[in-house]
Amino acid sequence: MPRFRGLGPRFRGLGPRLVTAFVLVAVLSALTTAALTFQQARSAILDRAQHRAVQDLRSQVGALAPDLPDRPAETDLRALALQLDRFAGARDWHTGAVYRNGKPVTAGDLPLVLPPALTAVAPSATTALAQRFTRADTVWLAIALPVVSADDPSEPSGLVVYASFSLASEQQDIASLVTAARTGFLPVALAAVVPAWLAVRRVLRPVRRLRSAAENMAAGALDTRIEVTGRDELADLGRTFNSMATALQADAATLRDMEAKARRFAADVSHELRTPLAAMTAVTDVLYEDAASGRIEPETAEALTLVADETGKLVRMVEDLMEISRFDAGAARLDLDDVDLGELIAKTLALRPSPPPPPPARLPRLPSERAMTVYATDDPRSTLTPASASPPDHDAAIAAAQYVDLGRLLSPDAATPDGRTAVVRAQNVVLAHTAARAGDDLDNGTPAGELAVVVTDDSPAFTVHLDGEEHLIDEPGLVVVPPGASRLAVHGGGPLVRLFETGEQPWRDRAVNAQAYAVDHPRVAPLRRWPEPVGGRAVRFYPLAGVHDEPGRFGRIFRTRSFMVNFLPPQEGPRDPRKLSPHTHDDFEQLSLAVRGAYVHHIRTPWLNDSTGWRDDEHVTLGSPSLAVIPPPTVHTSAAVDPGVNQLIDIFSPPRADFSAKPGWVLNADDYPAP
Repeated sequence: MPRFRGLGPRFRGLGPRLVTAFVLVAVLSALTTAALTFQQARSAILDRAQHRAVQDLRSQVGALAPDLPDRPAETDLRALALQLDRFAGARDWHTGAVYRNGKPVTAGDLPLVLPPALTAVAPSATTALAQRFTRADTVWLAIALPVVSADDPSEPSGLVVYASFSLASEQQDIASLVTAARTGFLPVALAAVVPAWLAVRRVLRPVRRLRSAAENMAAGALDTRIEVTGRDELADLGRTFNSMATALQADAATLRDMEAKARRFAADVSHELRTPLAAMTAVTDVLYEDAASGRIEPETAEALTLVADETGKLVRMVEDLMEISRFDAGAARLDLDDVDLGELIAKTLALRPSPPPPPPARLPRLPSERAMTVYATDDPRSTLTPASASPPDHDAAIAAAQYVDLGRLLSPDAATPDGRTAVVRAQNVVLAHTAARAGDDLDNGTPAGELAVVVTDDSPAFTVHLDGEEHLIDEPGLVVVPPGASRLAVHGGGPLVRLFETGEQPWRDRAVNAQAYAVDHPRVAPLRRWPEPVGGRAVRFYPLAGVHDEPGRFGRIFRTRSFMVNFLPPQEGPRDPRKLSPHTHDDFEQLSLAVRGAYVHHIRTPWLNDSTGWRDDEHVTLGSPSLAVIPPPTVHTSAAVDPGVNQLIDIFSPPRADFSAKPGWVLNADDYPAP
C-alpha cells in the first residue's frame, strides 16, 4: 500500500483506511448497478424502437404489395416507395425497393443509405432483418423486409423493401439516463461515508481499548484487564489478551519470588561462609609465614602458598557477595561516579600477572616442492625450476583427493544429453563429460570466460556454432571457444569433455562434488586469467595430428587464458613400477582424466602439526573414463595398469608457469602469451 509522507498519523490509521475501503465498495457497487441498469435500459429503448418500426413497415407493405404486378417495373417500385414515405409519420423514414437484385428505387433523388452487410443477405432472407449503424455521429436503423410469394410463403418473390431512419430521439433518451446516473453518483458516495464512519468507530473501539491496556502493561501495571462484550473475533482477541495478562502477572510474581529467594540465599551463604573463612584465613596466614621462612620443604611450601592465595580469593568473593546482597536488599545506597575508561583499563592491565613464557617453537614447515619431488633423470620434468612464490596459506589443512568414476555417473540410455553428462569440479575449473550421440545439441550457455573442448580419439565429429559461424571438428585435439553463447552440434557417438571456469554458476552448481568446495580451499591459488590471445576473439582448434614426441619435451601441452591441457601419449601395457615419478605442487590442483585403460593413483598427504588431519597413503585404481582431483601439496603419481592401451590427460587451472617457462613445451604459446 502506498505511504504518503505528508499525512499525519491520524490519517494513516486503520479508521480512515476502513472508511475509504467502505466508500470505495459503495461507489463501485453504485457504478456497477448504474452500468447494468443503463445497459438494460439502452437495449430496451433501441429494441422497442426497432420492433415498432419493423411492425409498421410490415403492415404498410402488407397493405400495398398485393396491388403490385408479378414483375413490377421501376415506376411500380417508385410508386410503392412514395406511398411508404408518406405513411412514415413521426418516424420520417426513407424507403426504397429492389426487385431481383436490381438497384434500389426510391421516391426521390436522394440515395438510400444502407449497410452493405444488410443488403448482402436480404435477397435470400424470408423474414424481416434489421441493423443499427452510425451515420454522421448518429445512430440509424436500417430494415430489410423481403416480400414472399402469395402462393408459397417460404419462397421469396424477389422483391425487398428497405427503410432507414435516424434514432436521434432514442439516443437523447439514453443520454438522459447517463446524465441522471452521473447526477446520482455524488449523493451515493457522500451518503456512504456516514454509515462507514459509524461502522468503523464500532469496530475500532475495542482495538483502542486493547492498545491502551497494552500500554499500561508495558508501564508495569500487570493487573490491567479489558472489558469484553460480544462473541465476535474482537471479543475473542480481548479474552485472549486477558488470559495472557493473567499468565504474565503470575509469571512475574513467581520471578520476583525466585529473585528474592536467590538474593536471600546469596546473603545467607555469604554470611555463613564468613566464619569458616576467617578461621581458614588465620591458618593459611600462619602456614604462609612458615613457607616464606624456609622452614618447610619447597614442594610443601609451594602447595601452602597456592592454598593461601586461593583462600584469599574466596574471601574476596564472599565479601563481594555480601556487598551485592546489601545493595539488593536496599541496605546500602549505590553512588554513581564518573570513571575514565582508559585509565581503568590501564590499571587493570597493570594488575595482571606477567605473561606466560613463549610457546615452544613451531614444528618445521613442509619441505619445499623440489625436496618432495623424485623424477627420473631422463624425465623432462627433472629440469623444471621450482616455484619461487610461497603458497597462499601454508598453515591450512590439506584437502583430500577426490576420485570420480565418470562411467558410473552417466546414464547411457538417457534421451537428452543432460542425462548423459557427468559434471565434476575443482577449485578453478568445471569438467563436463558427455556420452554424446548423433543429433545431440550441447548448449554451453553464455560463459563469461573461454570454453575448452577436449577431443580424444574416441570423440565424435561436431560443429561449433558461435556468432552465426560454424566450425567443423573431426579429429583429436583441443578446441578453444571464446566467451559468449555457443553450442555444439554432434554428428556421431562418443565422449566429449568440456572445461568451464567455476565462475559459471549453472555448471558449478551441477557438480556432483559441489559440497567439497562449499568453502574455497585456502591452499589453492585463485584463478587469474592470462593475457588475451593474439588475434582477438575466434574459435581456435589445435589438432594432435602431426605433433610427435620430441626429446626434452613433456607431453603435448596447450593452454588458454584459464586452462592448461596436457595430452600424455598413449602407453601400451602397464607402467614399470620401478620408474614412477612422485611429485607435488605448491598451490594448484591437478585433474588427471583417464580416457583409455586403467590407472592406480598413489597419493601421500604430508604430516602437519595437527595429527587429526593425518591420512593413510592412498592407492586407488580407476578405469576409464574417470577423474582424479589431486590437491596441493600431496605427493602423487599415477601408474597405468591395463595390459592394453592407457592414456591420461592432465588439466590445470590456471596454466602452469613452470611448464610455460620451458621453450617449446606449450605448443600454442604464440597464440596465448604468458603474463
